[in-house]
Amino acid sequence: MKELSSNAKEKIEVDKNLFGTKRYDSKYFESVNYKHLRNTLLDELPYYNLDIFNSLKLTTNKEVLSYGRKFVLKHFGMSGINVPYNENEELNTLLIKNYPKLEPELYDEIVDFINKNHKTTFVYNIPVKFNLAKEYGGETEYETFSNNLPPKVYKNLIPVYHEIRLNGMTDEQKYNIYVHEMAHALIGSRKGFIENTLNEELLPIFMEKVSASEISEYNFDITNLQRLLGIKNEIITYEHNKFNNKKEEFSEILSKKYILSAVLASHLFNIYYNSNEKIKKEILNSIEDILKENCTLEDVLRKYYINTEEGTKILEKESKIYTKKYKSYQSK
Repeated sequence: MKELSSNAKEKIEVDKNLFGTKRYDSKYFESVNYKHLRNTLLDELPYYNLDIFNSLKLTTNKEVLSYGRKFVLKHFGMSGINVPYNENEELNTLLIKNYPKLEPELYDEIVDFINKNHKTTFVYNIPVKFNLAKEYGGETEYETFSNNLPPKVYKNLIPVYHEIRLNGMTDEQKYNIYVHEMAHALIGSRKGFIENTLNEELLPIFMEKVSASEISEYNFDITNLQRLLGIKNEIITYEHNKFNNKKEEFSEILSKKYILSAVLASHLFNIYYNSNEKIKKEILNSIEDILKENCTLEDVLRKYYINTEEGTKILEKESKIYTKKYKSYQSK
């Protein structure tokens, strides 16, 4: 494995300190399984004309917000869905007012101030900003408060969220994207309950798939197809950066995060999707235990024997299935 660049080291340190991850484990990318996945997606998954996505039903912003709220309450109830929240960025104003200068001797006091003065709200109450003009997707915005804070300061800082952004056309895919972004806020605010930095996208991808599976077969197909295309794009980005950079840059780490999370999420979802209602409920209860801070994400992965070998096989199989499905949708 290549040495991390100084920029990547700093960003990984901030990430570990803010979210409480304990390691950065990327052995998968040196494995035969990764090479198989890379070759399968690059060779077999075609470059799609995404016109078929235009046949998704349009919806409204209000319906997206309503769906997200109902989804979270249906699967988790009122417990474990609260997140630290910075309403209208009021905390930033208070911080500037009370600490106009970020002096090193005040860092501990500033962290204590932030932890004591943030609000808490249910995840579906985080404001959502819709932007038709931006590229299709979503973002969950948390506070860094200042670019001048050194990485070590974040070790005792609670992640505080202020906004979810949903970009592009408002169609039925936005239901799943909204669920994905809410899952980011939920798991991200449980500091220390993800062990491996590269697993940070796992729960959002899993919950996105659960959502799609409950809407319609077509929505489910499009969600899986988009995810496969996303993995393929991240593999291309990762391989390009790996070839061109002497040291590992943060862009490579981001690609690794999306790829590895998707591989493991696919294995967990495959077990969920093919199980009876009792097992499905058990898996969702296990996730709720993470949100209640009773166990880590990796504890759940170990419980269900989730691994990269099975996840890779599932994605390779899905690549073949959805290539055929895409062609059938294209011909309609």
